[in-house]
Amino acid sequence: MNNGNENTVSILSILQQLSLEGMLSKSAEELTFRMLNRTIALCPYDRSVFFEQGFSGLKLKGISGQAAVNKTSELNELWNRLAAGLLEPHRGRLLTKDDFPEGLHEDWNSYVQKNAGTAVLWFPLAGWGKHVGGLWFERWSGRQWKEQEQQLLIPLIMSYGGAWERLHPRRPFVDKVRALTRRKFAMFAILAIVLVLLLVRLPLRVVAPCEVVAEDPFIVSAPLDGVVGEVAVNPGEKVAKGDLLFEYDRRTAFDELKVAREQVLIIKSSLDRVRMQAFADPRAKSEIAILEHRLDQEKARYKLAEYNVSMLEVRAEVPGVVVIADPEKWRGRPVSVGERVLSIVAPDRTKVRIWIPEDDNMTFDLKTPVRVLLNVIPEDSLSGRLEFVGSEVVTGPQRTASVLAEAKWNESDPRVKIGLKGISVLYGEKVSLAYWLFRKPWAAFNKFSGI
Repeated sequence: MNNGNENTVSILSILQQLSLEGMLSKSAEELTFRMLNRTIALCPYDRSVFFEQGFSGLKLKGISGQAAVNKTSELNELWNRLAAGLLEPHRGRLLTKDDFPEGLHEDWNSYVQKNAGTAVLWFPLAGWGKHVGGLWFERWSGRQWKEQEQQLLIPLIMSYGGAWERLHPRRPFVDKVRALTRRKFAMFAILAIVLVLLLVRLPLRVVAPCEVVAEDPFIVSAPLDGVVGEVAVNPGEKVAKGDLLFEYDRRTAFDELKVAREQVLIIKSSLDRVRMQAFADPRAKSEIAILEHRLDQEKARYKLAEYNVSMLEVRAEVPGVVVIADPEKWRGRPVSVGERVLSIVAPDRTKVRIWIPEDDNMTFDLKTPVRVLLNVIPEDSLSGRLEFVGSEVVTGPQRTASVLAEAKWNESDPRVKIGLKGISVLYGEKVSLAYWLFRKPWAAFNKFSGI
């Protein structure tokens, strides 16, 4: 009984020593050497082989008693074929021909007949909860493996797995890449993605802010210099032809008219007096021509003053809806001839004004409709045709450098009103999906790097 206890203590001591040696290994090569050559101290065998899990399956990495592996030898090629075809490599067991596909039965039978009969015990090596390799233990000359020996090797192989984890820090991203490449269709998927990126072509598109404006508005400008007295209309008010829009301050114009009339009367009176004197004094005849010339000048000034008085009231020349920013700001404001005061528009005749960001001013396809999404009706997309794209840079609504463009509606919509805002989508030439996806990141990188 004492001999049995001593034997158990000895086995546990060897098991502990081998586990400790594995954990203290300083490199994967040192750990591989210990697994192949030191495990025999716990359980005798004639040869051991180590396989490591790679991208394409299990590959031969080491043989007991050999410093290097000859990858081109016939025996090593046979090991690689058997390991690659092993069914359920994550499960430890005593191997038989049923553990391989039917196509490898002949190779297996010829292999086990060598060395007067070979018995192979397989143990998978696990790390990070997955299969990372396996150990192949052989006994020759018909010697078989006992169940107790298999159970004895299990904790040692588990400790080897822990040592393998320590020497191979886990790399989650690399592991995911490896898992992807193990799949048979991985390369086909990558190739398909590349082909899609290169062959699929999409039109470039630009999203830009826009506003609904009047089409061909009638501009009402100041007919003469003066001060605006009253504005008779409000923004959005409908007017008919002849309705009063605004009027000037009358005081200055009437004062000028009064002065011009009095000047005409004074010069006319002086001219009549000189003509009477000319009958008695021939020298007075020389003043007649001068006074007639002055009279013509004052009459012209008088007519201009009359015209100015007639233009003090500005009336609508066409019917429509008034567009003016703020009537109150115009009251008492001096204006010059030709200065724009307001406009009259037809509410059912509108167009889209678009501010294209300067960085997106590409060549646009005029045949492709422009999509317009207004803020008040975001559920519907309206369609228009691009009329022109300007060449000068202006300041857009977001205080960004922009290029002005305009589009006309393909179909009228009663919901569209002047002043509505939203976004428009413009389309350019067709490019590859790769260029479509990476155009802006590429441009941003160039700005950042200066390349």
